[in-house]
Formats: sequence, C-alpha cells, structure tokens
Amino acid sequence: ILKDNKFSIKLHDYFKFKEIKKSNNLYNLILKMYYKEKKMPLNHLIMIRENKWKKKILILGSFGHIGYSLSKHFSSKNYEVITTYNKSNNKKIFSLLKKVKVKFIKCNLKDKVKLKKIFQKFNIHTCVCAAAVSHDSIAKIFPEKTIDVNCYGIQNLIDLQNKFKFKLINISTGSVFQDIKNSKFKITEEVIPTPKSVYSSTKRLGEILIANSHE
Repeated sequence: ILKDNKFSIKLHDYFKFKEIKKSNNLYNLILKMYYKEKKMPLNHLIMIRENKWKKKILILGSFGHIGYSLSKHFSSKNYEVITTYNKSNNKKIFSLLKKVKVKFIKCNLKDKVKLKKIFQKFNIHTCVCAAAVSHDSIAKIFPEKTIDVNCYGIQNLIDLQNKFKFKLINISTGSVFQDIKNSKFKITEEVIPTPKSVYSSTKRLGEILIANSHE
C-alpha cells in the first residue's frame, strides 16, 4: 500500500471495501496521507466514502437565460449550485432559483479578488461561465466594458483555474460565425469563425484565450 511513505494505489479502490472502517488504523492513515497530498479536509473525504458528497458547480451569470436554465438543471441533480449575478433587477428569476436552494453571490467577472474568494470558500469542481456583455447593441455603446468582461474576465478565470484546478466551461456565441447567413448550415470545429462586431470579436478572443491556456 505504501512505498516510501507515498501512495502506490488509488484511494477509491480501498473505499469500496466495507471492512475498512473509520476506526481502522489503515483507513485513518490513508485519509491523513491523502489530506496531506491533496489538501482536502478530512470530513470531505469521509463524505465521499459515504456517498454524501455533492460536487460544487459555480455558474457565473445566473440571471441570463442560459445561466438560469443551467442553475435550475444542476440543482435537480447531485450538485451544490453556487451562482453569481451582476445586476439584481430580475426578482422573478431570483425567487425561482431560491426555491431550489441555489446560493447567490453578487460578483462581476472583472472582480478577480472576489472570484478568488469564491473558489477558496466553496472548493468548486466545475465553473460554467455564462456571464458576459451579451448584446451587440450594448457592446457598441460600451466597447471598453465589453472588452473588460468578455476578455479580461475570461483571463481572470483562466488564472484562477491554474491555481484551483477546476473544470472551466465557457459559453460562447454563434455570432462568431457572422459570414454564415443560412440558419440551417451545420457548424463544425472546422468552420472558420468570422467575427465582425465588437461583441462577437470579444467572445471569439475569449475562446482563443482558453484554447491557448491548454496548449
């Protein structure tokens, strides 16, 4: 089991066996070593073994259509859902999500310090970014704000992902394919994006930033 005081097995293989109990010295030793290596609280490991653990998903932009739908969906699954919003003017969505026990935090993508605190506090497993300046008409009026949120905001998440090792899913837009006029045209990975507006260009840059971070 142990080699030079390090693991030579997968921890979850031992959790399968009922004879390994919390009071067992071997079990406690494995827990302590795993805690030391992975920096995870011991009570979290016990919850995993007893199947009481819920993965924590952070959904950024829960008051938008996609963010709201995802928050509602994952709250019905085995997830603890934490969401962020920037503007609190949609009382209907706030009320609906509150009924399904979703946690709300007011936070802007540009606020890296507050985002970091969220990841530190909740031990996020997956982050879905549905937050953005998402309308071309707004982007034209506020180009600097659009760049800040859609580009620098994404870079903030990439930096935090490198530190906290969560899964990052970014919601982009079909607007990056502005040369495609036929709505029935099938878009694949081979189709070259052709963003032409401020909005679509910033969303495309967000895609490139994420792609480059994994090279």
